[in-house]
Amino acid sequence: MTTLHDIVASAPSIAERLRTADRRIRAVTGALAAPLVSFHRHLVSIRRRHVAERELLALSDRTLKDIGLHRSEIPWIATAPGKQWRGPYY
Repeated sequence: MTTLHDIVASAPSIAERLRTADRRIRAVTGALAAPLVSFHRHLVSIRRRHVAERELLALSDRTLKDIGLHRSEIPWIATAPGKQWRGPYY
């Protein structure tokens, strides 16, 4: 028969085993998830580029001229990373 003293005495070792298992699980899932997160970001980047190209191509030649763009520049503009907005007074 197990006494309360035996249960309390084994509790730290059980807690330590759970912490170790949790660290191992986090390490494995992190190693598996990193490439998936990178691939997802790549897909999101491609989608944003295509959306930007489509929207710019939908503009008229006159509108493009007003904003200082030529149709041949649209793929380059859509691929270029945007400037980070730092607030109105930066």
